[in-house]
Amino acid sequence: MNILIVKTSSYGDIIQTFDVLCYLKKIFPEVNIDWVASKKCFDLVKSHPYVRKVYYFDNIFNVKFIKKIRKNKYDVIFDLQGNCKSGIITFFSKGLDKVGFSYKNIAEWPNLLFTNFKVEVDCIKNIREQYLELIKKYFNKNILVENDVLLKILPEEKKEIDDILNNKNIKMKKKILIAPYSKWGNKEMDKTSLLTFLKKIDSCFDVFYFFVWGNDEEKKKSFALHDNFKKNSIILKKSTFGFLQHFIKNLDIVISVDSCILHLSSNLKNVKLLGIFGPTSKEVYMPIGENCFSYQGICPRKIRYKKRCSYLRNCKDGRCMKDIKGEELFYFFKSCFFSSEKN
Repeated sequence: MNILIVKTSSYGDIIQTFDVLCYLKKIFPEVNIDWVASKKCFDLVKSHPYVRKVYYFDNIFNVKFIKKIRKNKYDVIFDLQGNCKSGIITFFSKGLDKVGFSYKNIAEWPNLLFTNFKVEVDCIKNIREQYLELIKKYFNKNILVENDVLLKILPEEKKEIDDILNNKNIKMKKKILIAPYSKWGNKEMDKTSLLTFLKKIDSCFDVFYFFVWGNDEEKKKSFALHDNFKKNSIILKKSTFGFLQHFIKNLDIVISVDSCILHLSSNLKNVKLLGIFGPTSKEVYMPIGENCFSYQGICPRKIRYKKRCSYLRNCKDGRCMKDIKGEELFYFFKSCFFSSEKN
């Protein structure tokens, strides 16, 4: 069985589809899975052990790219992106069946022109279950899968993780990863409220913070946070997704907005997660599990949405996140993770 998955971006969205790989491996142990992704996401997809080959692109109309994806013929192609760009990639690819979302679920309707098997999924379900539902309905095999697969890392990355965590000042503390940033500013908390939240945790519990960042602006913000916790925090360097996932596996808690870091932690069963949501639905996007907790900010304008707010990218003030109070979030955090401990 040869399968091509078209899921071009973004980091978090791609990670949310990784459960599909475990399902395919379970029903077809010898399956060959190739993937089409944007150049930016190439390294992420390539690091998954179940992916044989990754085709990446800057321009979907590049002749060399088109020739590459047309070299192989697949038993089935799954378009899990559902937009115009992925539809064109699906069109150029060779496959017996080309499977995508139905009209009710599609991101951009022209995508419907490029698939010959359209699947309707329940858009109220968690997003991971939506992707799985599409695949399960096509194969008509509703079996349970558990995603316990870790991304690949190099031996020197493993050694670096061990060197950091074997520090005697870190070993005995509650180790917490802080991922407060997103590509979209409206997914981020007010910086004063965030600092209040972290200071409350620090004053009540023996913790060590690890701050992560993705660009220069986020790095600058991380240093500003670190200045408030110089004795019990470090800023991680920019690393591969494999490094981050294996590092997180050794921690106690991850606190994150709706971002790729939250989703990267989703299959680490011994790590507790706190997801902080505003313009996206915690029911749809929060990782699933008994150690997964989520806090949903409230829109003062009472705008309703099923998956994500239509004003996510252009809301002027992002108050669903910016109005979250640090102290209120702390008491929620405490009830989830330290309810049996005394201050």
